[in-house]
Amino acid sequence: MVAVITIGMILDIMIRRTPIRVPKPVVFLAAYVAVNIFCLFKSESPAMSIRVVCLLTGFLAVCIYMANCFSTEQSSLKIVRFFFFLGVVQALIGLLEITGATFERPAATMGSGDSDYFALVMMGNLLVFNSLQMLGVRVFGRILDLLISGLFAVNVYYSFVRSSWIGYMLGLCFMVGLVFLGNLGRSTGSRKRGVIVVGITCVFFFGAYLAIPQIQSAVLDRVSFSETGTASIQENIRIEMMRESWGNALSSPIFGNGPGAFTSQGHSLEIDYGRGVAFDPSIATTIMNDTGLLGTIAFLIFLWEYYRYIFRAIKLKPNSIMAKYAVSFSVAVFGLLAGYLMTNGLWLPFSWVFFGFPLGFSVVSLKQKQPG
Repeated sequence: MVAVITIGMILDIMIRRTPIRVPKPVVFLAAYVAVNIFCLFKSESPAMSIRVVCLLTGFLAVCIYMANCFSTEQSSLKIVRFFFFLGVVQALIGLLEITGATFERPAATMGSGDSDYFALVMMGNLLVFNSLQMLGVRVFGRILDLLISGLFAVNVYYSFVRSSWIGYMLGLCFMVGLVFLGNLGRSTGSRKRGVIVVGITCVFFFGAYLAIPQIQSAVLDRVSFSETGTASIQENIRIEMMRESWGNALSSPIFGNGPGAFTSQGHSLEIDYGRGVAFDPSIATTIMNDTGLLGTIAFLIFLWEYYRYIFRAIKLKPNSIMAKYAVSFSVAVFGLLAGYLMTNGLWLPFSWVFFGFPLGFSVVSLKQKQPG
């Protein structure tokens, strides 16, 4: 897959005969990938470590490609609308697979093998639409955008995936903070729209919870912290795996134990969870265990430069549609990262696409001669 992405990227750039653009954040992402390669020597499972490095290299290739494949505002809008079209198709499948009587989690997985990831994709799409609505940007039209947002919201809500709920709430709070506390609200006049979006969101989520007893029961069941139904967070298997991973990380705090280390270390817990294999359910303990402080610092620097690059685009071109798309997708990335604090979906392809979109939009925005 990495080879296909890389070859496709090179051929596309050669055909268009344009120089390869490497935004500054991508350089820091490359540094993080280099740290993972360096930490291979610590690995107890070279095959898994090489697999993780290949996934990260694909992550890097996708980000570079998306920073280069967007050439104009018109072509960028066509790409993003096609992306949302695919999201709507997946959301409709998820809607059909929700059993209204029992409120079961949807089986639609987008090929990821886990409904958790399906819910996170829906959450990312919903955050993008909500953010665009706050910024006054219409993707397909006001009414259709509202209906699509509702479709995504239903899938997020009825999936009963806690990480998607947390990611959505924190992502929405992040966008609200940008609108009400930063310069974004003053420069785009989006504070009134922000109040409307938040109001509709509260009515939808809390209104359905209060009005439908089955939803109350399902939600309370999902927010229980343990397998036994008690309120003890210490009994939760995810917490056990994170604690185990953190302990392993402390045994090699500088360089970690190699990419994908927990797959060989976690068997001591005799985990029988989900896919029946040992996995670290948190991005925080995963990065620390895999690459130690060295990799953790490199990844945090990448995130800092990533958001600084995007916010520079909206600061310089506050009326640019591309800059607004960049910020909106970066809010979805924030929500995904928040969700990944309790699930391990960072290395999956849909994450790379969400990461790559803001870079491409920012590149187009920054090279525009006139704002908007």
